[in-house]
Amino acid sequence: MLVVMKAHATEEQVRSVCEKIEKLGYRAHAMPGAQRTAIGITGNKGEVEQGTLEEMAGVQEVIKVSKPYKLVSRDIKEDNTVIRFAGTAATIGGPGLAIVAGPCAIESREQAFAVAERVHRAGAQFFRGGAYKPRTSPYSFQGLGEEGLRIMGEIRRQYGMKIITEAIDNESLDLVEEYADVIQIGARNMQNFSLLKRAGRAKKPVVLKRDDIKLASDGQTYPIKEAPQQFRVRLLLREQRVQVADRDGGFLPHDEHSRLPRQVLLWSSQR
Repeated sequence: MLVVMKAHATEEQVRSVCEKIEKLGYRAHAMPGAQRTAIGITGNKGEVEQGTLEEMAGVQEVIKVSKPYKLVSRDIKEDNTVIRFAGTAATIGGPGLAIVAGPCAIESREQAFAVAERVHRAGAQFFRGGAYKPRTSPYSFQGLGEEGLRIMGEIRRQYGMKIITEAIDNESLDLVEEYADVIQIGARNMQNFSLLKRAGRAKKPVVLKRDDIKLASDGQTYPIKEAPQQFRVRLLLREQRVQVADRDGGFLPHDEHSRLPRQVLLWSSQR
């Protein structure tokens, strides 16, 4: 269900509607737009009584949203999501191109700063590096951990680039949230709902990195229409700052409905 406020609705009227929704036992998600504010309603197992809300001051109309991915639907929020960062003109989702660059793993201070100097000179606004690296073999390099995060913190201070780095579990996410500007969740953790929900409670943007849309446990593929459901996990926790990063799988053959290429992102962004 979606409550559309009038263009001249006041903040107090929006707050009153949200409080009413909460009193009814549901969850309210206020989403200011360019022209007016919309309030999404979740948590309802059946029909919501529209009359009570329609009669409230500042409400223009109440609309039923039939799509299962309500909070990422264009029905809820028509405007594109633009993520802004304090202290910089860089944005993600805005009209300008956001350039993210950096090494796969932070291996040393010298290596990280050498890469940072070059990508900054090339125009990158975001520095991405891995302090934690999930590896199949326990004998492979697993990342520098907090030392790597501290190195990226130094890079931010020296070059002004915002930091994007991956959290691989709840423990590492506590430190990533402290040091990073954007939290990355890797393809290996896209079914780790405990980690996804923890990321939702972090008041920072999150990059969801995907390759195949499939269940890790049995390899079952999702149809293309369920892709937005994967992006919805964070939004359920009142966070609107979710980004999706496509992982290039090379030239391996994939069924057109199980891959997350550009057409899936385009299809999802239109809905």
